[in-house]
Amino acid sequence: MKKELFTAFLLIGIFAACLANVSYIGKLTDEINKLICQSQELAAEGNWQASAEAAEEAVRVWHEHDAYIHIVLKHADIDSATDAIYDLLAEVYSHSAGNVDGTALRAHYHFECIYNMERISFGSLF
Repeated sequence: MKKELFTAFLLIGIFAACLANVSYIGKLTDEINKLICQSQELAAEGNWQASAEAAEEAVRVWHEHDAYIHIVLKHADIDSATDAIYDLLAEVYSHSAGNVDGTALRAHYHFECIYNMERISFGSLF
């Protein structure tokens, strides 16, 4: 009976850790996506300094969580999201209004995909 109880508590603990991970990744990607959208909107208004600050903040937040994301995410996903966010920053620095929208959408897409891959769904269970 002790083995079964231990196993049940272990499974409950693993499930709780999965839920905590999904919540953490969801909050992280949501915060970064808000900063990406803010940078995009500010660039559209021609406020390049504020746009750069928002993009830099998105990069800072992303790198602030390096230790965690390198444990729970695939390196290819991390690299593509990092490239996308730095591409946005490059376009903002170059004051390229036409390209900011496209790179912001690409960055937003990458972070949405990261969350969607981590969240628990019927398809991910079976």
